[in-house]
Amino acid sequence: MLHKLKAHILMVLVQFAYATLNVIYKLAIKDGMNMRVVTAYRLLFASAFTVPVALIFDRFFINTVFSFFYKLHHLLSQLIPPIIMINVKNTS
Repeated sequence: MLHKLKAHILMVLVQFAYATLNVIYKLAIKDGMNMRVVTAYRLLFASAFTVPVALIFDRFFINTVFSFFYKLHHLLSQLIPPIIMINVKNTS
């Protein structure tokens, strides 16, 4: 049961995080913080969260799934031109 609700719970948590950040930004701007400083902090915190997630995702996911598609693409790109040339020779 919990496995089926995992996506919904995560969606609610993300929406709660967005709402909390919007309230914090509005309070900071209303308190007199410069808009550029708020934007700089937002980008800094977003990068600090995104970079580790991207590195972990890149190391585990890309090496397994995308390497298969890369090898398949390489194989097909090496096979298709000779097949086309054979078909062109046979038709002329």
